[in-house]
Amino acid sequence: MTDGFDLAQLQARLQDAARRFIGLRTIVLKLRLMEGGHAGYTFGFEFASQAGSSSRGAILKLGPPGVERRGAGDIFRQVALLQALRERGIPVPAILWAEPGEESLGVPYIVMDKVAGKTHFPLLKYGEVDVSEAESSIWHQGLEALRKLDSFPALTELGAWEAPRSIDVEFASWEATLRKSPEPAWIEGGLRARDALALRMPVERRVALVHGDFQSSNLMSSNGTLNAIIDWDLAHLGTSGLDAGWLMMWSDPEYWGSHWQLWSPLSAAAIARQFAGTADGTSESLGWFHAYAGYRFGAIACLNVRLHRNGRRPDLIWELFAQDIPRLFARSKSLAEALPIV
Repeated sequence: MTDGFDLAQLQARLQDAARRFIGLRTIVLKLRLMEGGHAGYTFGFEFASQAGSSSRGAILKLGPPGVERRGAGDIFRQVALLQALRERGIPVPAILWAEPGEESLGVPYIVMDKVAGKTHFPLLKYGEVDVSEAESSIWHQGLEALRKLDSFPALTELGAWEAPRSIDVEFASWEATLRKSPEPAWIEGGLRARDALALRMPVERRVALVHGDFQSSNLMSSNGTLNAIIDWDLAHLGTSGLDAGWLMMWSDPEYWGSHWQLWSPLSAAAIARQFAGTADGTSESLGWFHAYAGYRFGAIACLNVRLHRNGRRPDLIWELFAQDIPRLFARSKSLAEALPIV
């Protein structure tokens, strides 16, 4: 049993679905829960056209049971998104088949081609061996892919996908998350960063497709080549600059304590310079998005530390991030205060 799913039963039902979409003799093999990240409803498996034939890798993503089918809770919406991106030449996994209903697996689901390669978390624990120069080049390729993503005609291609989320709504939503902190001092630090950011919120409101967690652990690569941008669960129509600011945060050593080693070959300033050529006006607000990313991740860390400590979602990495929370909010506030009041 895994997160409420019986693996043997799930594999049998997945095979029935595969036979409807792929062929009557399709065999599903080696279904297993994917490790790391937010993979609670992400499984890897292999399938073959018939017993004894060569197999092919695939990824199964299930919609979370008992959750309203909208936003990140609507896994099936990724079908239209990934198909539109592939048509525009943006490297993303191919959809093999998908179903929006619950008849086959009990929840909506998508099946994607398994992209070759590996990913790297943007922070290394202190003392770990650094990644190779070829792997570091993925940051440059990822940033170029982000520029393409930012210029993707989101409203034209995905106008019926969902309503755009304004930066005002996006910004306001994180206070509730912040207030779930197990440490009152963290809430106070977060609110100081929030207030500094609120006074300087950018006027620009250009709608763009936002990945939601654009950083190196969502860039699948092999032999120094970017193969795909993965993990689109948090994607939405939002404000240009959100993803760039997030990437800048992961490259800014002032956000992170000495227990980490950054391996980004790009500074936050270099990311800003390279990204800013993709859209009119974006460069003027990137400093704000750089600051906002620290506030946003600080709020996320507050919640996840609480979930770790109360046993609802144990994960020791959040105790490492707990050491960064005061720094995240202080750096966010400092960056924001260096910007002009709007």
